[in-house]
Amino acid sequence: MLQSTHSTSPEQAAGFNLREFLKPLRKFVSNKLYNSDLFMYFIYPKIEQLSVFIKSLLSRQELSSITVVNLLDLASQRGWQVENLQPPTIQECEASKTIVEYSFDLVKHGRLRLTQFHESRICHSVKRGEFYYSHLYGMVRYPIRETFTCEMPNAIILGSSGFVMTPELEMISQSTAESVDRLTVLLNSLSSASASFPPQPIPGKYLSFVGKYSAANYAHWLMDYLPRLALLDPSQTDFKVIVNADPEAYRLESLELLGVSPDRIFEVSEECLCFENLLFCHAADKMGVPKAVHLYKMRERLVTAATGTAHHPSPNRRIYISRAKASRSISNENELIPILREYGFEVINCEDYKLADQIRIFSEANVVAGAHGAGIFNQIFCNPGATVIEIFNRQRREHAPRKISSILKHEHWHIFGENVDRNWNTQVDPRKFQKVLAYALGDCTFKEGALHEKVY
Repeated sequence: MLQSTHSTSPEQAAGFNLREFLKPLRKFVSNKLYNSDLFMYFIYPKIEQLSVFIKSLLSRQELSSITVVNLLDLASQRGWQVENLQPPTIQECEASKTIVEYSFDLVKHGRLRLTQFHESRICHSVKRGEFYYSHLYGMVRYPIRETFTCEMPNAIILGSSGFVMTPELEMISQSTAESVDRLTVLLNSLSSASASFPPQPIPGKYLSFVGKYSAANYAHWLMDYLPRLALLDPSQTDFKVIVNADPEAYRLESLELLGVSPDRIFEVSEECLCFENLLFCHAADKMGVPKAVHLYKMRERLVTAATGTAHHPSPNRRIYISRAKASRSISNENELIPILREYGFEVINCEDYKLADQIRIFSEANVVAGAHGAGIFNQIFCNPGATVIEIFNRQRREHAPRKISSILKHEHWHIFGENVDRNWNTQVDPRKFQKVLAYALGDCTFKEGALHEKVY
């Protein structure tokens, strides 16, 4: 009888597996606390970070007088002026289009696809994965609450979180993308500055562009921060704009295109600052779900500043956005380039162009294709009626561009590629890619399709 040379631990010999034993706990934590800092510490335990988190929890006893308030209610109580009030509305998000193979694949391998997706994302739950697929293939309606501006006296901003509070320890709920029950960690920056709290007010009027995703994230900068300026009249120049220290070139370029000169930029790196007059612009409740009216206005101002007109009279360029110089690239892009050339696409790397040039290029395009990433959000500068073809990594993706497509009246198509490594690089089936292009662009010469399958 053959003997196995594989050694077994005492736990395995006794029939005990620690990993399997802890799996239910990890699932419970992921369901209850997904996307929170505490969950990330469970998955990636770092003693120093965990100790900071625990200390911030303990500090709640010292900060028990803090309350979370709605700014509209507070403004009504204090007599602060509220302007540009846009009423609540419902925005509809159309389903993305694709080839029949992906619908069949989801029906046949649905549970496997959901498992592949949520496990690779780590901080997403199974339920989140299910929502992602259902939203991709169905009509979704998003409630959007009221938007407004309000001038707050002696407002305090807590570090890079962008969270705003009053000297009376009233936290403004509209100032962060975090939900109220996830704000505990943000209090740590306040407790560290408690010796000099509240700080001395900085004179002047300011508009804050500081927040969780405002730095080093081009997509959120376009969707969630720049639309705040759409709430203000372009002629209003009596304020400075607060940004995180060392802003990227695109942030400064976009602000200058919108009329904010470099001398009106105020960079911050301190954990806690107080401003004599904060011009609070609330343009959206949730990250990645901009209000259509503000996104439209911001887009028109940027495109007009870069090209001289808000809508190109005859856009006809087909642009493929390469990520060859960035992370999460298409590993077999060399196989796709000949197909793209056949359909008249230009291949560009967005990082080779200044923002004004990118705006000009995409304003002239009526078709945009590329892998999910920052570059695909340049569809914002296309005219209504443009076609957007997005390549998804099956195990890592977001579908905010689909929402943008619905808001801006673009037609959104998608194709799935397979993940090939830990860096989320993607491999795309060239034949399926060509089929999506043919369908999206109305190529009648392409003979393969649902009505040509033998089953029909």
